[in-house]
Amino acid sequence: MTECITIDYNEEQMPKSKDIVAWFTEQGWSYDSDTGILMQGTDKVYINIYSQISAIYFRESNVEFPDDVFAFILSYPGSSVSLATIDDNDYVNMDTAQDFTYDEFVGLLNADLEEE
Repeated sequence: MTECITIDYNEEQMPKSKDIVAWFTEQGWSYDSDTGILMQGTDKVYINIYSQISAIYFRESNVEFPDDVFAFILSYPGSSVSLATIDDNDYVNMDTAQDFTYDEFVGLLNADLEEE
C-alpha cells in the first residue's frame, strides 16, 4: 500500500510546471518528465502536475513521503489537500480518503511537528 496526496489550487495559485520542477531541483531532486518520478539518491516520489485542472498529485514510491513534499506544500499554498491510500492493485481505498482545507492540513502538519 502507498499513500498519495493531491493539492488543489485555484487558477491564480497554481504554480507553473517549471517552477515546481525548479523548486525540487533546488532541494537536490532530479525529475524525469517521461516517468513523472522525482529522485534523490535511492528515494523516489511520483508527481503528476495537472495544470489544466490546477492540481498536483504526489504518490509514495519506495519510501514514505520525504519532508521535501511537505515543505513544497507549505511553500506553495493551495485551496485544499486530499489524502488517500492506494492498494496493491492501484485502487484508492475510499475508507482512507480524507479532504482538508489547506489551512486545516497545515494545522495538522504543525501539530505533528510539535509532537516530534
